[in-house]
Amino acid sequence: STNTLRYSYDHGAPVLGACFASGGTEVCSAGLDKVVKKFSVGAEPTGASGQIVGQHDSPVKCLCYVRDDDLLVSGSWDKTVRAWDPR
Repeated sequence: STNTLRYSYDHGAPVLGACFASGGTEVCSAGLDKVVKKFSVGAEPTGASGQIVGQHDSPVKCLCYVRDDDLLVSGSWDKTVRAWDPR
């Protein structure tokens, strides 16, 4: 079927942003739990909690992967933009 769920990963609160990283082999996400997480697509089982890459003092609103510098950039309601090394 074309609408079959392939992967699903967990956060402790609603997710507000997600993006692919590392050529599409990883997905990163962040949200109201103030945590930036990374998941290996297909390598981690559905429901996995992922690896914590970083954390803010308030919910994380947006997330972007910068391929040229291998950086994961997050913006938060704590009034900061932070750049993380996702390796």
